[in-house]
Amino acid sequence: MLLIVDDSRDFTEVLARLLRYHGYEAQTAMSGTDALTWLNVKTPSLILLDVMMPEMSGIDVLRTLRSDRKHADTPVLILTAGCTPQEEQEARSLGVSGMLRKGSVEIAEIVAVIQSTLS
Repeated sequence: MLLIVDDSRDFTEVLARLLRYHGYEAQTAMSGTDALTWLNVKTPSLILLDVMMPEMSGIDVLRTLRSDRKHADTPVLILTAGCTPQEEQEARSLGVSGMLRKGSVEIAEIVAVIQSTLS
């Protein structure tokens, strides 16, 4: 199961639908707080995480995940419209599996990165 964390309902619904079409089970969370609540109950095989979200940024979510033994090794792909060089550096230091830019990445590339990360 994949977890998509993004504050854009339209984006998460479309991405979840496309990933399901490619054979993945996909769930969505509309904020970092919602994602952490969801993660208290379930463990996905991979998380697709936006950086720019209200309340709690994706980097904050990633820090929290890496400090939790249950999710410390869960693969995380950053999928965002943009982030600062500092955020990108911190994400990499926290062990993200990849960073993809919304708007410049095709679903085939997202699926390929997911397949590669999970294999």
